[in-house]
Amino acid sequence: MNYHFKLHKETIGYWAERCELKGCNTEGDSMEEIKKACKEALDVYLYEPDNSERIIPLPNDTLDGGKA
Repeated sequence: MNYHFKLHKETIGYWAERCELKGCNTEGDSMEEIKKACKEALDVYLYEPDNSERIIPLPNDTLDGGKA
């Protein structure tokens, strides 16, 4: 599954938000750092204990130009 993120360039560094996952945001000083931070933020967001009842949205295929 590939979740999408929107990358924002700031005066110093970047910040990113996951399109499908409200509140899954991160930041980094360089492109390399923001890519790593996005993966880490997604891993933390998607981690759920076995007894969790939270429903996590699936990636949105239409963001890739595909059919949902």
